[in-house]
Amino acid sequence: KAMGLTPEQFSRRASEQSLVEAVIQREVTSGIKITDEQVKEFYNTGNDVIVRLIQSDLARLEKDTNAPAGLVTQLKERMAEIRKANLARLEQPERVKVIHVFMATIDRQSEEPLPEEQKAFKRQQMEKIRRRAIEGEDFAKLVQDHSEDRGLKQTRGEYTFSREDPFAPEFKAAAFSLAPGKISEVVSTAIGLHVIKVLERIPAKKAELEKIAPELKDFLQQQEVQRAMPEFFARVTKDAQIEILDSKYKAIES
Repeated sequence: KAMGLTPEQFSRRASEQSLVEAVIQREVTSGIKITDEQVKEFYNTGNDVIVRLIQSDLARLEKDTNAPAGLVTQLKERMAEIRKANLARLEQPERVKVIHVFMATIDRQSEEPLPEEQKAFKRQQMEKIRRRAIEGEDFAKLVQDHSEDRGLKQTRGEYTFSREDPFAPEFKAAAFSLAPGKISEVVSTAIGLHVIKVLERIPAKKAELEKIAPELKDFLQQQEVQRAMPEFFARVTKDAQIEILDSKYKAIES
């Protein structure tokens, strides 16, 4: 059984959910069009569907002499928070581009650590490679000749990443401590030894609108879909006596 359901029940539930999602796509999502102007406004100001709803509420409250004291201030603060969070989504953090020589200190088949004497021998090799690099040998050639990086053919030993990306902490710390053109000491991580050369430091900046416009358009469309859901479900359940079975849609309906 899956989630306490028989295979037949599970199959029926999956079919029902697929049907609901197909109906939503046809009746709701397909009718929502996000314009380039809305995307540009989001990019420049952080205004999204929620902000526009708050703006509508504010316009109504400012005309209402009986509006609770402080509510307008609370809504303005909430609106500012949303805008700030939306604009933060557009920021690309500082990144660094590196090239490195890598030697594994774990067995690639068993994932077990290598014997200590093998680790010591590999460290000696890496120290020699580092000295050769410091003395001016072509680092890219040293990578091609000596690195045990599994992705060497695809990456040529080059990686670009931010502090938030899933690289070993020791590797990231070493990379971000170096200026472009500088070479690290031998860096030890859980999987091996590294000698790192920094090729470029890429400052934090706002993502280019052209590159993220499709993602922003999808985000705004999904917001509009969620906003339209309660009315849509109220209408279809009333007109067709449809029972909403999927819990995530029941939550929306309520």
